[in-house]
Formats: sequence, C-alpha cells, structure tokens
Amino acid sequence: MPYVQRDFGGHVTGLFSVKQPGHAEELLPDDHPEVVAYREKHPIPPELLKPPTKEEIQSSRREHESNERELKELDAAVVHHMKLWSHLETALSALLYEILHIQPRSSLIPYVIYYSPDGFDARQKIVVRVLQRFIRENPKCVVLKRHWETINNELQKAKDIRNKVAHGAPLILGIRGNKYIRHSPPAFDVRLVGELIPTGTIPGLSVEEIKKANQKINKLAECIDDTNRAIAAFHQFGPDTLQKSLPPLDANLQALQSLNSGGQTQEGEENRDIQGL
Repeated sequence: MPYVQRDFGGHVTGLFSVKQPGHAEELLPDDHPEVVAYREKHPIPPELLKPPTKEEIQSSRREHESNERELKELDAAVVHHMKLWSHLETALSALLYEILHIQPRSSLIPYVIYYSPDGFDARQKIVVRVLQRFIRENPKCVVLKRHWETINNELQKAKDIRNKVAHGAPLILGIRGNKYIRHSPPAFDVRLVGELIPTGTIPGLSVEEIKKANQKINKLAECIDDTNRAIAAFHQFGPDTLQKSLPPLDANLQALQSLNSGGQTQEGEENRDIQGL
C-alpha cells in the first residue's frame, strides 16, 4: 500500500513506500484505480527492481569513504589557508611598521593605519604606496624595487585564490560521469559553475591546488619578513649595509618562483595588475 502525492488538481503525481510529511500522507491500496493507473503510466524500469550485487554495494561504499576522506582533507586545507592568510597580513603590517620607523618604537600607529581599512585591497595599496615613497626618498634602497615587484605580483595571485576560498564551499560535482571534490562556488552560480562545465573546465579548487596555494602564502610571508629585516638593517646600520641583508630574500623569492613551475589552477589565471613600484 503506497502513500500517494497529489497536485493541486487532485491528480496522483507520485507513489512512496513511506509517508512523506506534508507531501504524501494519503495511504491507498495497491489495487486502487488511481494507483493502478499511475503505475501503468509510469512503469518502473526492470533494472531498478534488481537489487544491487555485493560488488556494487562494496564499490559504492568505497567511493563514499573516499569522498569523505577527500572532503575532510579539503576542509583541513581551507582552514590552514585562512590561518596562513592571517600570518601574511601580520607580516605586511609589520613591514609598514618598519618602513615608517616611528619613534618611539613602542608606537602602534603603523598598525592602526594598516588595519583601518576593512578590505585587503586597501591595506595592500597602503603598503605598496608607502614602500614606493620610501624608495623614492631613499634612492640607495632602489635595489628593493625589483624584489618587491615580484612579491606584489605574487600577492595579487594569492589574493585571487583567497577570494575563491572565502566565497566557496566543499561540493561533490558530478560531471560527465565522473565525480570531483572541489571547493567551489555555489552549484547554481551560472557564471562560475554552470557556464564553465560545458567548456570542459572543472569549477572550483581541488585539495592539491589549495595545498599549493598554502605553500606559496607561507613563502610569501617569509619574503615579506625578509624585506622587513632588510629595511630594519637600513634604518639601524645605514644604506651601505642593505646589500648584505638581501641573500635570504633572494633565496626565498627563488623558492617562491619554483612553486609556480607546477602549472596554474584549472580555472586558468587572468592577468591582473595593480599599481606597482
């Protein structure tokens, strides 16, 4: 005896073996004319009546367990990403503190300036423009210009990934018979999901892409800290000692560039530039 679902006209639109509260609560016998008519009009395909084999059940269970493991790994990578981003912002704020070199050194004014804007874009521009002015007023620091241009370009790429992480959620996407675990925009976002799938692009970020982004953010923070130390040496010992403090920065920049050799995300990179030095 099935529970039947009816439309507003009273016609049967579905049969259920268990009650569906609010949708299918009316119980009718199997030989009721409306039940018979519905089943004749909507016959159940024979393959749906065939119970799954033991191998099919095991395969389904393995797939489910694999998906759950990857989803947990994805969640962990996203949490780590946000933690690393906080460290990156701390490094940028400390760089602004060192550039301004306000006396007494206990002054927190540079940190107030950095964190006054709500968004990262504005904070990044503050550091870029202050450093730009610092180099113009201290020509012997021009050697930092090339280093910072690289750092700034990498910051822009990192910010693009961070925005995707911040505005996405873990999803299991079924595309062309395959399943993909992605940190993706909402499934019904036509522009970022619906229009990408027909082009052969898998939306969102994979676990490996986020892990690679995390490596780059960590190395970026080290590069910013190295720039901080170079400027601190400039203030403390004078411009002639600046070159001696650059090897660690050069090494970390080289390591950062090597992380780019593995390719770009499946969504592709757009060329975006902000005002540099």
